[in-house]
Amino acid sequence: MKSGNDELVDAALYIWFHEQREKNLPVNGAFLKDKSMLLFAQLYPDSPKGFMVALAISGAKQVSADLISACVFQFQFASQIQDYTHDQVFNCDKTRFQFRLLPKKTLASVFERHADGRKKSKHRITLNACANLTGSIKLPQLFIGKATRPICFKETNLANILVIYHNQKMQG
Repeated sequence: MKSGNDELVDAALYIWFHEQREKNLPVNGAFLKDKSMLLFAQLYPDSPKGFMVALAISGAKQVSADLISACVFQFQFASQIQDYTHDQVFNCDKTRFQFRLLPKKTLASVFERHADGRKKSKHRITLNACANLTGSIKLPQLFIGKATRPICFKETNLANILVIYHNQKMQG
């Protein structure tokens, strides 16, 4: 592991890393980076935040965009929807929450030969939200889960909740 600029933060991070590995929890580089930022903020609460910002953006990558194609698409799309009112244009988007997903890789300390592997958890719930451009029409939110009747809805009449719940064995 590469050591940082502050010995106190490095020592605290090293202790935290060994505690996590003793609990058999996966630790990757992103976890270490986040934890080092939190430890720095705890150890030096009065320090300027410039260091934190520089550390946070140091791993950022820039990707060039195809500006010509983007402009062509904007004009084509604008010409297709010019006859619609703002109430007729809808935006629908889905998001997934993988509530049991752990990092793919973990780091091992010098005292371990290798870190134990584990299967990727596929427990997730999908949320679908849809509304028109003005926000005057909002369709009920759609939740898609794996269970036919989740335990959290055990005593609840599904017709009385504010969302629509559907189950799907294999969520795509």
